[in-house]
Amino acid sequence: MCALDSSSQPIAISSTHKIPDAHRSPEGLSPLEFAARVYNRVVILMVLYVLSIGPMYWQWVDSMHVQGHPAVARFYYPLLLACEIIPVFGKVVNWYLDFWV
Repeated sequence: MCALDSSSQPIAISSTHKIPDAHRSPEGLSPLEFAARVYNRVVILMVLYVLSIGPMYWQWVDSMHVQGHPAVARFYYPLLLACEIIPVFGKVVNWYLDFWV
């Protein structure tokens, strides 16, 4: 059995271990900070997606018109739709593709 000894010291809570706030994520971010991080990562991924068509252009052309792999055509189909729906965006993507062709 455990008996409390009069010489034992009370347990002190360390100031370095904070109890998480109910309105904070596990990383210690507020919901607004968390949303900003998610938004930034999504924007970065979308920019990388659009920029990836440059080196993959000939693979995409083969998949659309020849016997290339259909997964490449499916992967870049949303980009093709965006270029058709937003003509200015299409011009920017075509300008970028001129560097790779």
